[in-house]
Amino acid sequence: MVYAKTAPVIDGKLDDELWQRAKLQDQFYDGDRPGVKVSVAKAYLAWDEKNLYFAMEIQDKDLFWLDDPILCRSDVAELFVKHRADPFDLYEFEFALPDRLWNILYISPGGGGTARFDKFRSGTVFKTVANGTVNNWEDVDTGWTVEAAIPLTAFARVVPNGPKPGDEWRLLMAGYDFSVYSEKIFIFSTCDNLKSFAQWSAYPKVRFMAP
Repeated sequence: MVYAKTAPVIDGKLDDELWQRAKLQDQFYDGDRPGVKVSVAKAYLAWDEKNLYFAMEIQDKDLFWLDDPILCRSDVAELFVKHRADPFDLYEFEFALPDRLWNILYISPGGGGTARFDKFRSGTVFKTVANGTVNNWEDVDTGWTVEAAIPLTAFARVVPNGPKPGDEWRLLMAGYDFSVYSEKIFIFSTCDNLKSFAQWSAYPKVRFMAP
């Protein structure tokens, strides 16, 4: 994960110099078909001494948003963050149109459901941009983007002094796509054959690069 010498402008456009340097993640897997790669999104990660930066550009012909606090009942982009090799403290960030965010900090897999842990507030600054018309299934959309700056202080419970160069965290990027062009909800992620989003040990490792 590259270090951001200059922080991006969080406007959802993804035209900052940082995203030109960041490693492109465009290999995603179909959540229902093990081993099947899909070209549905481009995603990027970066960091500096203040923030973890996340950006994703998603192809989507039918932009859909439902007025529901559980964002994954709409089209979403997701980032899961796991710092340690133990079952505790799993962070989830869900982004949806128009400019919706759901922060969840799962303290423990045995501690109760999502409703108990979604009171977590990360202080994330983010922006979504729709390339099409939301909730109009009669037209054909292009997709949407999200750009976010997640304060490293959001992870202070686990990493009170923040990451340092060379550290490795496990991060999963994923998404849900509801579409009139599909027979079922399409779920994709950067991990093949993922049994559950709680399966943090299968997340890819990401290393923090030096400035």
